Amino acid sequence: MVERELFYEIKNCTFCDVGVFLDKFFKPESWRNERKAMLEKIKIAYNGTKWTSFPATLDEKPVWEWLCSLEKRFLAGAPNKLHTIAFLTSLRNRKANWICSSKRQLL
Repeated sequence: MVERELFYEIKNCTFCDVGVFLDKFFKPESWRNERKAMLEKIKIAYNGTKWTSFPATLDEKPVWEWLCSLEKRFLAGAPNKLHTIAFLTSLRNRKANWICSSKRQLL
């Protein structure tokens, strides 16, 4: 039920079976030098087994703040930015009103 309702909300901005997706986003060999440099920088925040400074409390606010801190420290030149939204109506009535809570574009 939840998966179906969620997909209804994102169906116009979601793509399935995109052939080059893995190569484009998960194989650094195909990346431009700026992207490779960002990857090398963000590796500083990972010690090989876990992300450093990851919040002990797995609540939305501390995790979001941690993600934003990674973006600020290591991904300033990234073409896309983190973004949050507030969901104003329930999925059940399918009248989704979204309000941007930041001026950043959707990642």
